[in-house]
Amino acid sequence: MRSTYSLARGPREFLGAWETEGRIRYGTLGEDAATRTASGESTQCKHPSIACSAAGDVLVAWIEDMDWGKGGTLAWQLADSAGKVLGSGRGEKGEVPPWSLVEAVALPDGRFVILE
Repeated sequence: MRSTYSLARGPREFLGAWETEGRIRYGTLGEDAATRTASGESTQCKHPSIACSAAGDVLVAWIEDMDWGKGGTLAWQLADSAGKVLGSGRGEKGEVPPWSLVEAVALPDGRFVILE
């Protein structure tokens, strides 16, 4: 089984995102680690990517329902520096091709993009 993880540097700490039992978890790394679940109730999530803005906002993106040789659906969650989920809590977009990954990127102006 193929598994991936993602690391990002935040304003005060390093952040990580990973898949555990089909759900996406993320949080700070180190002695005071605090983890959260980004993927909600779904249990078919893989290949997370995490990015952090200069203000500390965090975007986590991942692929849902992807399987060997089968594409999936791009999903994401945006949270502020205190961990409060912003907006509707999550977003989704169309199909991600088989064998592909997604990449969350923080732009200098505080916005985010997700590359497929």
